[in-house]
Amino acid sequence: NSIPIENFRPNIVVECNVPFAEDNWRDIVFHTNDNSKIAMTVVKPCSRCQIPSLNQQTGEFDKNNEPSRTMKSFRSGKAIGYNKEKFKGQLFFGQNVDHQGREGGTIYIGDELE
Repeated sequence: NSIPIENFRPNIVVECNVPFAEDNWRDIVFHTNDNSKIAMTVVKPCSRCQIPSLNQQTGEFDKNNEPSRTMKSFRSGKAIGYNKEKFKGQLFFGQNVDHQGREGGTIYIGDELE
């Protein structure tokens, strides 16, 4: 079954042809519709809680813990090379980023990412 992206509670969704490309990002720049640039630093991978396995219509968790169970087979800390013991069993999907100091700024749907 398809899992809605909303289950992962993203703040920003980037369309890309390379699966999990964000794993290799260090710094990113949004080129916005108002001709400004918003720079961000990738701080760390985002560990996931159980919410992706929650049916948001019924409030019930998936009895098989999907999609978390399947994703852990290829997105656990151990599977993606995070060697710290505390990361090995965690599920990672997405990245946490930090704004590089510019006050304000708006990211728009359709902005280009560098």
